Order: sequence, then structure tokens, then C-alpha cells
Amino acid sequence: MSQRHTEYSNTSPDAPHIQFFWQVLQELSQEDRRKFVRFAWAQERLPADDQEFQRTQTRMLVKPFMGVTNPDATFPKADTCFFNIMLPEYSSISVLRDKLLFAIRNTDSMDADTRPEQQQQEQGRLNALGRLGIMPSSSAGDNEDGGSSSASSSDDEEDES
Repeated sequence: MSQRHTEYSNTSPDAPHIQFFWQVLQELSQEDRRKFVRFAWAQERLPADDQEFQRTQTRMLVKPFMGVTNPDATFPKADTCFFNIMLPEYSSISVLRDKLLFAIRNTDSMDADTRPEQQQQEQGRLNALGRLGIMPSSSAGDNEDGGSSSASSSDDEEDES
């Protein structure tokens, strides 16, 4: 994902959690990059070059994840129709990596396409995995946001930073 085509709302590109985010994205495998694009935008691929980004007016918007008391216990959330990602202010790169990887590898529904009972079932599944110690982060437990981990889809990202 190119930083050139990213905008920020109510957060700074120099904030620590934003720097962690870009570092983690650069370290992802091609498969996980594709999953990230699918998670964040519900598309199979990014525009091929700067001209296509401009022609299609594509940009990713990174904004803060509001209303959580423990960001490290919260998954990132995406508005796939708008290519917006809400990123909690994670305390470390390892927490961000664990939460992002779990979200992109285990989320297969989008809020707009999922009924509330399906979201509750997905959240219950994630909580059960956490209680079994299957979560990739030792700090990951019940998601106090009540559903941010199932907020989007998963699967596509190409690197061009």
C-alpha cells in the first residue's frame, strides 16, 4: 500500500501507532497484503499505478478508533465502501501486528452485509478463541468494542511504498 495515496483524519502520520502500521504493512507477505486490501476496501487489488489511483480517485483514509478504553484489546475496523480504516492507538508494534493479522486473516464479513446476530456470533467465536488462548496476542481477550473485529472483509494488498 502506497503511503502516497493515504490521507489521515484526526491523527498524524507521525503518530507512533501510524508508524507501526506502515512498518507492519511493509513486512507483510504478498498474500497478507492482498488480505489487507480486501479487509480495508473489499477489493481484490489496488490500482496498478499513480495514474490509476488518480483516475479512480482512490485513497485510503486512516482515522482513530474512538470510544475505547483499552486500544490494545480492540481490533482495527474498516469502512470498506470508503476505504477507511479505524486504527486503535496500539501501545506497540507487536500488538498492532497481532491485531491486524488476526483481523485480516479471520474476518470474512462486512458490517453492511452482516445482520447484527451474525456479528454477535462472529464476536462470540473470536471471544471463545481468545479464552482458548488461540488469539495471536497474549493481551487479546474479549473485544470491548463489541464487534470491531468483524467490521470488514479480508484479502488483497500490493506494496508500492
